[in-house]
Amino acid sequence: MAASPTKTKYNAAGSLLAAATNAISLFLLFRMGYRYLGPDVLGLWALLQGIMLIPRISDIGSGNNITRLIAIERAKSRGVRIARFIGAGFAVSTLPVICIGIAVSIPAYFYVRAHYNAPHITPHIVLLLVADSLLFGVLNSLGSLLAGCLDGLGLMAVRGILASISNISLIAAGFIFIPKMGDAGLGAAYVAYGVCLIALMGVGTCFSSTRYRSTAPVPSMRAIITSSLSFNVQLLAIGFFRLLLDPVSKLLIGTFSGLDLIATFDLASKVTTQVRVMFSSAAQAILPMASRELHGLDGSLQKALRSWNTRISKWSLYVSAGSVMGSGILSMIAFGHVNERFILYFGLLSLANSINTFGLVGYYVDLGSANLAGLLRIHAVMGGENVLLGVLLGWMFGGTGVVVAASIALIHSGLACLSLWLKHENESLVDSLSGLKFEGVVFGVGSAYAYFLIPHISAIGSSAAVCVGLVVLGFLFIWREGNWVMRRRNLAHNDVI
Repeated sequence: MAASPTKTKYNAAGSLLAAATNAISLFLLFRMGYRYLGPDVLGLWALLQGIMLIPRISDIGSGNNITRLIAIERAKSRGVRIARFIGAGFAVSTLPVICIGIAVSIPAYFYVRAHYNAPHITPHIVLLLVADSLLFGVLNSLGSLLAGCLDGLGLMAVRGILASISNISLIAAGFIFIPKMGDAGLGAAYVAYGVCLIALMGVGTCFSSTRYRSTAPVPSMRAIITSSLSFNVQLLAIGFFRLLLDPVSKLLIGTFSGLDLIATFDLASKVTTQVRVMFSSAAQAILPMASRELHGLDGSLQKALRSWNTRISKWSLYVSAGSVMGSGILSMIAFGHVNERFILYFGLLSLANSINTFGLVGYYVDLGSANLAGLLRIHAVMGGENVLLGVLLGWMFGGTGVVVAASIALIHSGLACLSLWLKHENESLVDSLSGLKFEGVVFGVGSAYAYFLIPHISAIGSSAAVCVGLVVLGFLFIWREGNWVMRRRNLAHNDVI
């Protein structure tokens, strides 16, 4: 049951819009927080967010799991009872987030109080930020669950629009709470965003689900929970290794450096991750399609997916090169000056996240078909690499070594996912990567341009240099990809996806 070309394009566009607005909102909130609160508070919040990701391990993949189950149910009976899937998802993912989160909050509070004693950060502020971080995690879990329902119904475009509106609410909440509440306002803004996310996704799910009500016998909630648990055992382990990448890196940076570098890493990580999420959101349209193809992917769909994977790989390198060239301007906006350490971290994480996108198509194909054993091995190795290399390189080079370790882990996992998928397609990794040589050179030149030239000239000169670099990058993209875009436009009505 292949999705129509038009609908899939709308779904991808909605997901891209959500990812773009999320990146913008996070950056603007960081800038506002840096201006009003300073780097120590931002570093503390980033550290708490990293620690409080641990309770959300059970939530990782829950949205994708709900998407998969609803898509399968629609393929079987053309209808679905959303309430049962929401109830099952809450029991399997959100309830553990609440229980584990409460247990983790107490040691998190005492750990922060023992290791980070900035004079203006009082115990009361730390307690409020810990509570806000926990509450935000619970709200975000529920929001992801409802978003997964919309994706399973084939309404990714609707989900993208609603998510974009909630992202804008994060900026509005920051403008309201941070100037009035000070340090506590940062956590309050995230909580307000979580409430808005649930409200919008809940309304969207309620209205949309009326179109897909089932009159045929459907699985009981117990059966859905059993199915979810059996699938989630491996998905939970995958989420564990992927989710710990952020808190482990932040804890190691805090150990070998300080709160200021945690804040620098956090901003670089958020922005570069959102660039990857833009492509991940587009590739996520594969999940419901792969889930509905109960008898395997047909030849035309496999061919389309190979083409899609090539475009994602190439375009992510172009976008990452452009973002790295603009990192100097981002630094001036966020910190008030050119922060060379930020540009370095940004370049390393941009490269890592870009290469990580190479395996997105294979990841979602295996996820949709429930082939998780290979993905589990890959993410277990990624988690081990991050810890071992993080400790070793952090001890040798401080916070920068930790960032290098995280980048290596992301790069390896992306290439491993790509290799796993290519093995199913009887293709070699070397042949696949050989087609990306030009784009790799473009990224390397752009990164060197950003790090060695832009920080050492005036602000006006930096802005002009970035503009020139982006124009050249745009011409290179049109020269290399323009013909493909025109062909796709002319042949859109024949496209499987």
